[in-house]
Amino acid sequence: MKKSSNIYNAKTTKTKIAPVFEDQVLDSLKDIMTSEVIAVEKSLPVALAAQLMRDNDVGILPVVNPEGNVVGCVTDRDLAIRALTPNISNPQNLQVSDVMSESAWCASISNTVEEVVAAMGKHKVRRMPVLDADRKLIGIVSIGDVAVKANRDDALTVALERISAHDDFWQSQWR
Repeated sequence: MKKSSNIYNAKTTKTKIAPVFEDQVLDSLKDIMTSEVIAVEKSLPVALAAQLMRDNDVGILPVVNPEGNVVGCVTDRDLAIRALTPNISNPQNLQVSDVMSESAWCASISNTVEEVVAAMGKHKVRRMPVLDADRKLIGIVSIGDVAVKANRDDALTVALERISAHDDFWQSQWR
């Protein structure tokens, strides 16, 4: 798959971490992203999504339509907050469409690491699918990828402060 040029609303991955020397700065998103992505469809049972996350050690699964376009994401937090709350009587009958976030902030392969980190902070996300020019999923980048591989301490500090700032979203949406 190829990636797109702007950060916009729109999947996930697993990769091995390459060693990086302290003075090495990787500038390309392609150098730090995970390119093996596991994506799911809306109709997948929530239990299978959770099993995929567990078996592949990921906390996010992009949700794609039949054409392969990202239409949202389901995270481990979505499963915990939306599927396993006391007001849900039969969570085993839920599908990904019942708990997913219907939009996801995505990065383009042409974005710089700094642009992606700034967008993560602005939109309060720790992981971001990476898309090609046709808006097809080609990878995922996490705040951890940036921390381990890109040596961007100052940008990470700002992004993490913004991501971690108190937000009333969950209280207002899911009570």
